[in-house]
Amino acid sequence: IVAIDGVGSSHGLHEHTAVWQVQVKGHKMWHFMPPSTPMTLGQRTRGGSPLVHGQPFEHPNGCAFLKKVAPPAGSTRCLAGPGDMIIMPANWVHSTCGLSEFTAAAGGWLHGDEWIRDGQPLAYLGTSLARVRELVAKGS
Repeated sequence: IVAIDGVGSSHGLHEHTAVWQVQVKGHKMWHFMPPSTPMTLGQRTRGGSPLVHGQPFEHPNGCAFLKKVAPPAGSTRCLAGPGDMIIMPANWVHSTCGLSEFTAAAGGWLHGDEWIRDGQPLAYLGTSLARVRELVAKGS
């Protein structure tokens, strides 16, 4: 997997099999929702939207969570910078937002569900929102 994005680029909310990804350049914000999150298509199908309070979530773009609307209830966020690795189990609904002019990451697919700790994907969780706003303002 190679992911190259720019500031404001987003991969909307989606899910797939387990992956790992190392951020090589720039900063990227991730939002995660657990596999128990209900989806609009009534099943774990790519292309569905998460249901929040029984309604399809209307803002699938991960960058919208930083400036326009709060992320869905029950979601977790994580800021990835150069050298940080995200390990995400299968079926976690997630989105990303490029915070730097140029971001680059590389990774691959994993098998099994051993990539969970305390019910969360192995990642740097709980990034300070003030730090995110600082990076967004700098565009770095």
